[in-house]
Amino acid sequence: MEYDIILKNYLTKDNFILKIESKLKLDFLKCKFENCYSNDLIKNITNEDFEECKEICGSEIIKLSNLKKFIYEDFTIFYYQRFLKCSNEKFDDIYGKCLENNKIDMAKNIEEIKELVKKFDF
Repeated sequence: MEYDIILKNYLTKDNFILKIESKLKLDFLKCKFENCYSNDLIKNITNEDFEECKEICGSEIIKLSNLKKFIYEDFTIFYYQRFLKCSNEKFDDIYGKCLENNKIDMAKNIEEIKELVKKFDF
């Protein structure tokens, strides 16, 4: 479907999302250098401590990644189930109208998702 490709493209290539992702990655690197590689800690740190430190620093970037994954999976599962329900229609005109309504809803939903992602606090 064209709309799941549009949504996937938005979540991976949109300038707004890329700016957020870049900022979060820079914050992750800064946190990792300041907290995980500090001179006092490096002498006494274990591998487990280092991994825990990285996990704490990367929590925001993981939140963004999970958000993008959840939005895409939820969108595709929901609308593909609706398309499968349309296939149960016995008459061509009802089937066509069902498909057309789903496409309209998908386009509207993509715009709503874009607005929600822009309002999300990272």
